[in-house]
Amino acid sequence: MVRIDPINRHPTTKCNHSQEKLELFTPASNFYSRKLPPLGVRACNLNGAEEINFVINEYVLIRKFQEHTSQWTRWIHGTVIDIDIIRGYVGSFAKRYIVRSKCVDTGKLTISEHLPFLLEIWPICYYPLPSPIPARAYFKLRERANYVFALFKRIAPGDTILEHVWFPAVVLKWERTCDMNTEDSNEIEVQCLAGPDLGTHFLVDQVLPYTYETGLACRRQGDFVMKPDGSLDHGSAKPM
Repeated sequence: MVRIDPINRHPTTKCNHSQEKLELFTPASNFYSRKLPPLGVRACNLNGAEEINFVINEYVLIRKFQEHTSQWTRWIHGTVIDIDIIRGYVGSFAKRYIVRSKCVDTGKLTISEHLPFLLEIWPICYYPLPSPIPARAYFKLRERANYVFALFKRIAPGDTILEHVWFPAVVLKWERTCDMNTEDSNEIEVQCLAGPDLGTHFLVDQVLPYTYETGLACRRQGDFVMKPDGSLDHGSAKPM
């Protein structure tokens, strides 16, 4: 793992052979690496374990966060007309609801997209309604689609055994290098979300979904897993 200075960059790809092969290894793919993940790893449902599911033709309440004003629109009534899935890194996903509503100002019908984990859509019969979320908290919620466990390898002082430490991080950039003559590799820029390196940017080559099940699977194979408070938890077995 390499520490780097904080910078903002967008995902890019370096590839010396066909785009068709590259499309099989996107950041949203379950097969982003030739290394098999630990048994029991689970992708992150961004809407949460207690997700409220809506159905087509259901009447709902909707709102949107307006980034240019950092303000929420007021709640209005709408009808769900379609449902699809958005995907983040290493398989994270969430249902997205396409809603038809009437514009408050013009009275015209409009179509908009709403995500439950951003509290943009709510059942019409559930009260109280969620309060407006401050802008900073909203962007933090939206950032969850990029949360992962990133791998750091270390040799403990006075030991010769290589330890694997998975720490919570947010993906800032993902670049996949693929060449016909060498093994494909990932170069992933992440920002650490816990521990003494909180806020530090690193380059890593392996990440896993940021879920409880993933942390448990890593500990079962003897890896260390960093908790949100920065402490380390680990299994009884040593990594291979």
